[in-house]
Amino acid sequence: MLGLFDVISSSETYSLDLKYQYLEAVDTFQSFSGQVCFTMSSKNIENVTKEIKENLKTPEKRTHGLLLLQKFLGQCSSEVFMENSLSWAHSLSLILKNNCIEPKHLACSILSRVLEHLPSFPELWREAAGRIIPSLVETLTHTPSPEEMLDDLMMCLSHCMLKFPGPCGQFKNRIELFLLTHFDKWKFRSPEHLAMCFALLPSCGGGGNQGKIHAAAWLEQMDKLLGVMHSILDSLYEQLENGGFFDTINGNL
Repeated sequence: MLGLFDVISSSETYSLDLKYQYLEAVDTFQSFSGQVCFTMSSKNIENVTKEIKENLKTPEKRTHGLLLLQKFLGQCSSEVFMENSLSWAHSLSLILKNNCIEPKHLACSILSRVLEHLPSFPELWREAAGRIIPSLVETLTHTPSPEEMLDDLMMCLSHCMLKFPGPCGQFKNRIELFLLTHFDKWKFRSPEHLAMCFALLPSCGGGGNQGKIHAAAWLEQMDKLLGVMHSILDSLYEQLENGGFFDTINGNL
């Protein structure tokens, strides 16, 4: 197993498709976990994590590193996750700052999985809250990205808000502005991650005594939503009263 891994990962003669087929086989047989066919020694696991780390830092090999991490993450032990997760999160955050869509798409997906598991490890969660999340939220809400990346960015942002609500509090206004800026870009896309982020906004920051701050934030957001709905309805009825009609297909008057 290790010999095959070394040959494929180090050789430039193998295409990315072949490497991906290899990784699919790794996933099918749970090769990294040792549950089915293979039992990898600690040295072999160390070599895999080293390969991931080096590839994530090398632009030419970054996609291979992401694909390898994608398969490895679901099979690694808790001990391996504890040793490497913050390093992975940092590397993935840096990838989100570049302009190449494919690595960013993979990075968002993998980073969301890493963030999802971090609360299970309190010490890692605290370190991530202070060292990873602030810069990550700034990147997600500030770095210009093409529209096809917005769903992935929102998915990653929703995991930040859900798993690290307190640290996200300082960026609450920035997050809200980012969401409102992109509302009109979901006309032909799935809005679930955008809706999730918007729903999580009131829970960002400290909750106060018995959650009073969060409760007040929920009321404020509900008032805003109702105000927007009333404004839209007033606009529709005003046009109708002036002889216009509503186009149910295109959403226009």
